[in-house]
Amino acid sequence: MRNASTLPADILYELFTAAALEDEPAVKRLDGDGLPCAFELGWITLTHVCHNWRMVGIGHASLWSSIVTVFHDAAIADQLLSRARNCELVIDIIGGWNTRANSCRRASTAFTWAADHLHLAHTIRCSLAHHIDGEYVQPVLPILSGRHLASLRHLTVKPFRLS
Repeated sequence: MRNASTLPADILYELFTAAALEDEPAVKRLDGDGLPCAFELGWITLTHVCHNWRMVGIGHASLWSSIVTVFHDAAIADQLLSRARNCELVIDIIGGWNTRANSCRRASTAFTWAADHLHLAHTIRCSLAHHIDGEYVQPVLPILSGRHLASLRHLTVKPFRLS
């Protein structure tokens, strides 16, 4: 029987691919303003098993490209974008949040990051936070207007809900 830390890279690559299909990182909890504040790491926890697993997981660019905006934080998105290398991205955008909200700064920087990187996306998933104040709302759809999105193959617009 083999020690898990000595599994070959090709086997680990397949393991990460399968795990990503079954256990995606996701929003765990929303704050009082309806914005994500806690997350499940999903398959990313496999990168914590040992050094070998971490190196294989970090090198699996297509997995990172599909979660680059899951955490709704611009600094994290920059780190995940570097891991995604040149892969086309899946970009999640949450709009409709109250621009006067306490968590507005983090939401605003994540929103701006996503808008600035739309040209790299093959999939864009736009959703609206459930606490919408019509007078002070962050719009989603106007950021798509007039853009050349040559790589875009999938666009989804829906209300934001926890899974």
